[in-house]
Amino acid sequence: MGGVSKLVRAVVAIAVPFVLLFAANAVAGRDGMLVVLLFGLVVGIVVFTAAAVGRLLAWFRLRDTETVAPTGVDAGPVEVEGTAEPLDGTLNAPRTDGDAASLAYEHVIKEKEYRSGEDGDQQVWDTRKNETETAPFVVTDGGDGVVVDPEDAELLLSESYEDRTSQRREYVRRLAAGEEVYVAGEAVSATAVDGRTDGRAYVVRRPTTWVPPVLQRLYDRPFVVSDADEDEAERRLLCSSVKWMGVTLFVDLFFVAAAVGIASVLIN
Repeated sequence: MGGVSKLVRAVVAIAVPFVLLFAANAVAGRDGMLVVLLFGLVVGIVVFTAAAVGRLLAWFRLRDTETVAPTGVDAGPVEVEGTAEPLDGTLNAPRTDGDAASLAYEHVIKEKEYRSGEDGDQQVWDTRKNETETAPFVVTDGGDGVVVDPEDAELLLSESYEDRTSQRREYVRRLAAGEEVYVAGEAVSATAVDGRTDGRAYVVRRPTTWVPPVLQRLYDRPFVVSDADEDEAERRLLCSSVKWMGVTLFVDLFFVAAAVGIASVLIN
C-alpha cells in the first residue's frame, strides 16, 4: 500500500497547481494566474528545501541520541537495535530466489528512453516501478522486545538484488526476518494504538504531530528503519541528505526559470 499512497500523493501534487491556475484565470484573469504562479513557486521551493534540510537535521538528531535495548524502551523518542522478527506474517519480496521472508522492501525498475527535444534526442531514465511495502515486526535481543509499525518510515536498506544494463536498472532493497535492524522513532503505549502487539508494552512508530508530513523533518525526530547498526544508518542518512541537497538546488533553479518564463508570457 505504501507505493500506491505515494503515487496518489504525487498525482495530487501535480494536479493541484494546474487546477488552481485554471480557477484563478476564470476568476481574476491573468493577474490571478500570476499570483497563483508566484505562490506555487514559493511553495515548491519551500517543500523541496524542507525535504533536503530536514534530512540533514535528522542526521544531526540521530547523532545526539544513544540506542537502548529493546527491553529498555520507554515512551518518547527512542533508538533501538536488535533482531527483526515477524509480528503477524512476512512479505514476499521480489527477486529473492525463494528466500521471501521479508519485513520491508523497496523495488525499483528504471528504463532508458530517448526523447526528442530542441537540442536533439536526449537520454532519460524513466521509472517504471517504485514499490515500497512494510509489515509490522518486533525488535528483540532475546527478551520480550518492542513492536515496530514501519509505515511511512525512512527505509535505509542495503541492496539484496541488483541488475544493471545499458538500458535497464532494477534493484531490490529489503529487511529480512531474522536480520539485524536499527530503528529510530517515537515509542507510544501499546494501549494507544490499534493492531496486534502480543502483550508488548510499547510500539515504535512515526512521531504524531500536526505538522504536515513534508515539513515534519524540520521539527520532529526522524523515523528510520535500517538493516545496519546505528553508525551505518547515520552514514546512509547523511548520503541521502547530500543527494537531496543537489536535487533541491536543481529543482529550485528550474522552478525559478519556469516561473520567470511563464510570468513574462502572462505579462506581455
